[in-house]
Amino acid sequence: MLRSSHTENADPGYPLPHLNRAQDCEPVIYPDRELPPVPGTKYEQLAQYLLQRYVIVGEPGDRLPPERTLQEQFSVSRQTVRNALSLLTERGHIYNVHGSGSYIAPRNQARFTPRMCSYLEDMSQRGHEGSTRVIATQWVEAEEAICASLGLEAGTSVLYVRRLRLSDQEIIGYERIHLSPDAGQALLQAMMENMGQPVNQGSNIFEQLEGSAFAMRHGTMRVGATLSTVDDYEEFNQLIEPGQAMMDVSVIGYTDTGIPVEHSRTLYTQDSYFYEIIL
Repeated sequence: MLRSSHTENADPGYPLPHLNRAQDCEPVIYPDRELPPVPGTKYEQLAQYLLQRYVIVGEPGDRLPPERTLQEQFSVSRQTVRNALSLLTERGHIYNVHGSGSYIAPRNQARFTPRMCSYLEDMSQRGHEGSTRVIATQWVEAEEAICASLGLEAGTSVLYVRRLRLSDQEIIGYERIHLSPDAGQALLQAMMENMGQPVNQGSNIFEQLEGSAFAMRHGTMRVGATLSTVDDYEEFNQLIEPGQAMMDVSVIGYTDTGIPVEHSRTLYTQDSYFYEIIL
Protein backbone atom coordinates (compact mmCIF):
# COMPACT_ATOMS: atom_id res chain seq x y z
CA MET A 1 0.00 0.00 0.00
CA LEU A 2 1.44 3.37 -1.03
CA ARG A 3 0.97 6.28 1.33
CA SER A 4 1.14 10.01 0.82
CA SER A 5 1.48 12.06 4.00
CA HIS A 6 1.54 15.68 5.01
CA THR A 7 1.47 17.32 8.38
CA GLU A 8 -0.29 20.56 9.19
CA ASN A 9 0.13 22.77 12.22
CA ALA A 10 -3.02 21.90 14.09
CA ASP A 11 -5.11 24.80 15.34
CA PRO A 12 -8.28 24.04 17.26
CA GLY A 13 -9.89 27.36 16.32
CA TYR A 14 -10.11 29.71 13.41
CA PRO A 15 -7.15 32.00 12.71
CA LEU A 16 -7.30 35.62 13.69
CA PRO A 17 -7.93 37.94 10.74
CA HIS A 18 -4.76 39.33 9.14
CA LEU A 19 -5.07 42.99 10.08
CA ASN A 20 -2.23 43.97 7.76
CA ARG A 21 -3.79 42.29 4.73
CA ALA A 22 -7.46 42.65 4.19
CA GLN A 23 -9.00 44.60 7.01
CA ASP A 24 -6.89 47.72 6.52
CA CYS A 25 -7.46 47.89 2.76
CA GLU A 26 -10.18 46.94 0.34
CA PRO A 27 -9.42 43.95 -1.94
CA VAL A 28 -8.54 44.58 -5.55
CA ILE A 29 -11.76 44.95 -7.54
CA TYR A 30 -12.16 44.10 -11.22
CA PRO A 31 -15.24 46.03 -12.40
CA ASP A 32 -14.97 44.62 -15.91
CA ARG A 33 -14.60 40.98 -14.87
CA GLU A 34 -17.60 38.79 -15.48
CA LEU A 35 -18.68 35.86 -13.39
CA PRO A 36 -17.39 32.46 -14.56
CA PRO A 37 -19.78 31.08 -17.21
CA VAL A 38 -20.39 27.91 -15.24
CA PRO A 39 -23.77 26.16 -15.37
CA GLY A 40 -26.07 27.02 -12.53
CA THR A 41 -27.54 29.98 -10.73
CA LYS A 42 -26.01 33.42 -10.22
CA TYR A 43 -25.00 32.57 -6.67
CA GLU A 44 -23.22 29.40 -7.84
CA GLN A 45 -21.33 31.47 -10.42
CA LEU A 46 -20.41 34.01 -7.77
CA ALA A 47 -19.25 31.25 -5.42
CA GLN A 48 -17.01 29.91 -8.18
CA TYR A 49 -15.54 33.39 -8.74
CA LEU A 50 -14.79 33.82 -5.02
CA LEU A 51 -13.24 30.37 -4.86
CA GLN A 52 -10.92 31.12 -7.79
CA ARG A 53 -10.13 34.77 -7.08
CA TYR A 54 -9.69 34.66 -3.30
CA VAL A 55 -9.88 31.25 -1.62
CA ILE A 56 -7.55 29.22 -3.86
CA VAL A 57 -4.77 31.81 -3.93
CA GLY A 58 -5.30 33.32 -0.48
CA GLU A 59 -4.22 32.41 3.02
CA PRO A 60 -6.30 31.29 6.01
CA GLY A 61 -7.65 34.36 7.73
CA ASP A 62 -7.74 36.58 4.63
CA ARG A 63 -11.00 38.50 4.36
CA LEU A 64 -13.27 38.27 1.34
CA PRO A 65 -14.78 41.43 -0.20
CA PRO A 66 -17.74 42.91 1.71
CA GLU A 67 -21.22 41.88 0.60
CA ARG A 68 -22.02 45.39 -0.66
CA THR A 69 -18.87 45.40 -2.83
CA LEU A 70 -19.89 42.12 -4.48
CA GLN A 71 -23.43 43.39 -5.01
CA GLU A 72 -22.18 46.47 -6.83
CA GLN A 73 -19.43 44.68 -8.74
CA PHE A 74 -21.72 42.11 -10.31
CA SER A 75 -25.11 43.87 -10.12
CA VAL A 76 -26.66 41.07 -8.09
CA SER A 77 -28.98 41.07 -5.11
CA ARG A 78 -27.89 40.89 -1.51
CA GLN A 79 -29.56 37.48 -1.25
CA THR A 80 -27.48 36.19 -4.19
CA VAL A 81 -24.28 37.25 -2.40
CA ARG A 82 -25.39 35.65 0.84
CA ASN A 83 -26.31 32.41 -0.92
CA ALA A 84 -22.85 32.30 -2.53
CA LEU A 85 -21.14 32.86 0.82
CA SER A 86 -23.38 30.24 2.46
CA LEU A 87 -22.43 27.70 -0.21
CA LEU A 88 -18.71 28.27 0.40
CA THR A 89 -19.30 28.07 4.14
CA GLU A 90 -21.14 24.76 3.82
CA ARG A 91 -18.23 23.36 1.82
CA GLY A 92 -15.76 24.42 4.50
CA HIS A 93 -13.93 26.98 2.37
CA ILE A 94 -14.77 30.08 4.43
CA TYR A 95 -16.21 31.09 7.80
CA ASN A 96 -18.10 34.15 9.00
CA VAL A 97 -17.32 36.51 11.87
CA HIS A 98 -20.47 38.37 12.90
CA GLY A 99 -20.15 42.06 12.22
CA SER A 100 -16.78 41.65 10.50
CA GLY A 101 -17.21 39.59 7.34
CA SER A 102 -16.21 36.30 5.69
CA TYR A 103 -12.72 34.84 5.93
CA ILE A 104 -10.81 31.99 4.32
CA ALA A 105 -10.98 28.91 6.53
CA PRO A 106 -7.98 26.89 7.71
CA ARG A 107 -6.78 24.36 5.16
CA ASN A 108 -7.82 21.43 7.36
CA GLN A 109 -11.35 22.87 7.18
CA ALA A 110 -11.27 23.60 3.44
CA ARG A 111 -10.08 20.33 2.00
CA PHE A 112 -7.18 21.48 -0.14
CA THR A 113 -4.15 19.57 -1.33
CA PRO A 114 -1.13 20.88 0.61
CA ARG A 115 0.91 21.45 -2.54
CA MET A 116 0.58 20.67 -6.23
CA CYS A 117 3.17 18.17 -7.41
CA SER A 118 3.35 15.71 -10.27
CA TYR A 119 2.51 12.03 -9.94
CA LEU A 120 6.09 11.14 -10.83
CA GLU A 121 7.47 13.39 -8.10
CA ASP A 122 4.99 11.89 -5.66
CA MET A 123 6.04 8.35 -6.54
CA SER A 124 9.72 9.24 -6.23
CA GLN A 125 9.12 10.55 -2.72
CA ARG A 126 7.48 7.22 -1.88
CA GLY A 127 10.51 5.30 -3.09
CA HIS A 128 8.93 3.98 -6.29
CA GLU A 129 9.52 4.51 -10.00
CA GLY A 130 6.45 6.22 -11.37
CA SER A 131 5.56 6.48 -15.04
CA THR A 132 2.58 7.23 -17.26
CA ARG A 133 1.41 5.76 -20.54
CA VAL A 134 -0.89 7.78 -22.82
CA ILE A 135 -3.70 5.84 -24.48
CA ALA A 136 -5.36 8.66 -26.40
CA THR A 137 -5.43 12.45 -26.78
CA GLN A 138 -8.29 14.24 -28.51
CA TRP A 139 -10.41 17.40 -28.50
CA VAL A 140 -13.90 16.78 -27.17
CA GLU A 141 -16.98 18.78 -26.27
CA ALA A 142 -16.85 18.82 -22.47
CA GLU A 143 -19.84 17.72 -20.45
CA GLU A 144 -21.48 20.17 -18.10
CA ALA A 145 -19.73 19.01 -14.92
CA ILE A 146 -16.29 19.40 -16.52
CA CYS A 147 -17.17 22.87 -17.82
CA ALA A 148 -18.34 23.88 -14.36
CA SER A 149 -15.05 22.71 -12.83
CA LEU A 150 -12.99 24.62 -15.40
CA GLY A 151 -15.17 27.74 -15.45
CA LEU A 152 -16.14 27.25 -19.09
CA GLU A 153 -19.36 27.67 -21.01
CA ALA A 154 -21.27 24.45 -21.56
CA GLY A 155 -20.13 22.54 -24.63
CA THR A 156 -16.67 24.14 -24.81
CA SER A 157 -14.08 22.03 -26.65
CA VAL A 158 -11.32 20.83 -24.29
CA LEU A 159 -8.30 18.58 -24.63
CA TYR A 160 -9.11 15.09 -23.33
CA VAL A 161 -6.27 12.77 -22.34
CA ARG A 162 -6.59 9.15 -21.24
CA ARG A 163 -3.55 7.53 -19.72
CA LEU A 164 -2.35 4.82 -17.38
CA ARG A 165 -0.43 5.40 -14.18
CA LEU A 166 2.26 2.88 -13.31
CA SER A 167 4.36 2.13 -10.25
CA ASP A 168 7.52 0.08 -10.85
CA GLN A 169 6.10 -0.86 -14.28
CA GLU A 170 2.84 -2.15 -12.78
CA ILE A 171 -0.45 -0.47 -13.72
CA ILE A 172 -2.15 0.97 -10.63
CA GLY A 173 -4.26 3.81 -12.03
CA TYR A 174 -6.54 4.79 -14.90
CA GLU A 175 -6.68 8.53 -15.51
CA ARG A 176 -8.94 10.89 -17.46
CA ILE A 177 -7.72 14.48 -17.85
CA HIS A 178 -9.57 17.48 -19.29
CA LEU A 179 -7.54 20.62 -20.00
CA SER A 180 -8.98 24.06 -20.66
CA PRO A 181 -8.64 25.14 -24.33
CA ASP A 182 -5.68 27.46 -23.75
CA ALA A 183 -3.88 24.99 -21.48
CA GLY A 184 -4.53 22.21 -24.00
CA GLN A 185 -3.03 24.27 -26.81
CA ALA A 186 -0.01 25.10 -24.62
CA LEU A 187 0.49 21.41 -23.85
CA LEU A 188 0.31 20.37 -27.51
CA GLN A 189 2.75 23.16 -28.41
CA ALA A 190 5.19 21.96 -25.75
CA MET A 191 4.86 18.39 -27.00
CA MET A 192 5.60 19.52 -30.56
CA GLU A 193 8.68 21.41 -29.42
CA ASN A 194 9.95 18.32 -27.58
CA MET A 195 9.42 15.95 -30.50
CA GLY A 196 12.61 14.18 -31.49
CA GLN A 197 14.18 14.60 -28.08
CA PRO A 198 14.99 11.55 -25.93
CA VAL A 199 11.94 10.24 -24.09
CA ASN A 200 12.04 11.19 -20.43
CA GLN A 201 9.84 9.27 -18.01
CA GLY A 202 9.69 12.43 -15.92
CA SER A 203 8.15 14.40 -18.78
CA ASN A 204 4.44 14.80 -18.04
CA ILE A 205 1.58 17.28 -18.27
CA PHE A 206 2.56 18.94 -15.01
CA GLU A 207 6.11 19.56 -16.23
CA GLN A 208 5.14 20.34 -19.82
CA LEU A 209 3.07 23.26 -18.58
CA GLU A 210 5.77 24.46 -16.19
CA GLY A 211 7.06 27.86 -17.23
CA SER A 212 3.87 28.70 -19.12
CA ALA A 213 0.96 30.87 -18.03
CA PHE A 214 -0.89 27.64 -17.24
CA ALA A 215 1.54 26.12 -14.73
CA MET A 216 -0.41 24.58 -11.86
CA ARG A 217 0.33 25.91 -8.40
CA HIS A 218 -2.81 25.10 -6.40
CA GLY A 219 -5.34 22.32 -6.37
CA THR A 220 -8.45 20.90 -4.78
CA MET A 221 -8.88 17.17 -4.33
CA ARG A 222 -11.81 14.90 -3.66
CA VAL A 223 -11.27 11.25 -2.74
CA GLY A 224 -14.00 8.64 -2.76
CA ALA A 225 -14.76 5.05 -3.68
CA THR A 226 -16.45 3.61 -6.76
CA LEU A 227 -16.79 0.54 -8.95
CA SER A 228 -15.27 0.41 -12.42
CA THR A 229 -17.74 0.47 -15.29
CA VAL A 230 -18.11 -0.88 -18.81
CA ASP A 231 -17.03 2.54 -20.09
CA ASP A 232 -13.83 2.22 -18.08
CA TYR A 233 -13.27 -1.22 -19.58
CA GLU A 234 -13.68 0.11 -23.13
CA GLU A 235 -11.77 3.39 -22.73
CA PHE A 236 -8.75 1.75 -21.14
CA ASN A 237 -8.25 -1.05 -23.66
CA GLN A 238 -9.92 -3.79 -21.59
CA LEU A 239 -7.23 -3.48 -18.93
CA ILE A 240 -9.73 -2.87 -16.13
CA GLU A 241 -12.59 -5.25 -15.43
CA PRO A 242 -16.07 -3.82 -14.79
CA GLY A 243 -17.17 -4.04 -11.18
CA GLN A 244 -13.73 -3.66 -9.58
CA ALA A 245 -13.54 -1.70 -6.33
CA MET A 246 -11.53 1.47 -7.02
CA MET A 247 -10.31 4.55 -5.18
CA ASP A 248 -11.67 7.57 -7.04
CA VAL A 249 -9.47 10.70 -6.92
CA SER A 250 -10.60 13.92 -8.63
CA VAL A 251 -8.32 16.97 -8.77
CA ILE A 252 -8.82 20.46 -10.16
CA GLY A 253 -5.53 22.24 -10.87
CA TYR A 254 -5.29 26.04 -10.69
CA THR A 255 -2.68 28.58 -11.78
CA ASP A 256 -1.06 30.93 -9.28
CA THR A 257 -3.82 33.44 -10.03
CA GLY A 258 -6.59 30.92 -9.32
CA ILE A 259 -7.62 30.09 -12.89
CA PRO A 260 -8.68 26.44 -13.28
CA VAL A 261 -6.79 24.68 -16.10
CA GLU A 262 -7.06 20.94 -15.45
CA HIS A 263 -9.69 18.51 -14.24
CA SER A 264 -8.41 15.00 -13.68
CA ARG A 265 -10.10 11.88 -12.40
CA THR A 266 -8.02 8.83 -11.57
CA LEU A 267 -9.23 5.39 -10.57
CA TYR A 268 -6.70 3.44 -8.50
CA THR A 269 -6.92 -0.29 -8.03
CA GLN A 270 -7.97 -1.30 -4.53
CA ASP A 271 -5.18 -0.96 -1.95
CA SER A 272 -2.58 0.14 -4.55
CA TYR A 273 -2.49 3.81 -3.60
CA PHE A 274 -3.24 5.67 -0.39
CA TYR A 275 -3.46 9.23 0.97
CA GLU A 276 -2.81 9.84 4.64
CA ILE A 277 -3.38 13.28 6.17
CA ILE A 278 -2.22 14.11 9.67
CA LEU A 279 -4.39 16.86 11.18
